[in-house]
Amino acid sequence: MKLSTLVCVAVAALLTGGCGASSAQSATSAQSREAASPLLSPEQLGGGRTWTATETKEMRWVELAPELVPCGRRVIAPEGAHTLVRSFGADDGSSVSQLVATGIEAMDAFKRFHAECGAVGTVESAAGPAHIARANGRVAIAATAGDSFVVIGGTAPEADLIRIAETARKHALANPS
Repeated sequence: MKLSTLVCVAVAALLTGGCGASSAQSATSAQSREAASPLLSPEQLGGGRTWTATETKEMRWVELAPELVPCGRRVIAPEGAHTLVRSFGADDGSSVSQLVATGIEAMDAFKRFHAECGAVGTVESAAGPAHIARANGRVAIAATAGDSFVVIGGTAPEADLIRIAETARKHALANPS
């Protein structure tokens, strides 16, 4: 084989290998960003159900769909709060939504959750710390995780929502946004 042919083969091999490495690095970066997200993955919900993430959004608190607003009280967090939303569905028809608001005083939102949900329903404080609100036939659980305000709600049984909320609080502490 001629030297020029060998050089061409070597260059082609390097370019191909480089492209493959770049794609692998991009995939790894995307997985790292997802792993570092304060949002839960379906596997973390557990409870003997098979969960699927049905929707993931990033928005401001003021843009939340009305059914996601805890206790129907939008004033719980500042309008401009950066908010991540992930919705899940289970094989038995149960649903769970997770809200993570950041860039705010999380403890202030946590206190407003207690006050605002208490104005329209009942609220009990629980270990974690967490507030469990029951209003309008719905349950929402709020917790703080560092500088994040986390809310879990849905149609899953209350005991499951409480367990998921604690998992979400710990996950957000370990993976701040």
